[in-house]
Amino acid sequence: MLIREFIPGEEAGLRDVFLSSVHHLAQDYYTTEQINAWAPATYDSERWREKIATIRPFVAVLDTRIAGYA
Repeated sequence: MLIREFIPGEEAGLRDVFLSSVHHLAQDYYTTEQINAWAPATYDSERWREKIATIRPFVAVLDTRIAGYA
């Protein structure tokens, strides 16, 4: 696993990781309503891009795929 800085253009991949994490890993701890409010299927991609650009996360890459971020 490689941990590296975020590269602009990876926003959609990070969104996929976020959505998957909330909807699958958190499903035993939150209600469906809470999960859908936290990570709705539809989202403002420009706002997401701005958020990621602001936080500039570290990205975990496994076998050339984004596996997580922090």
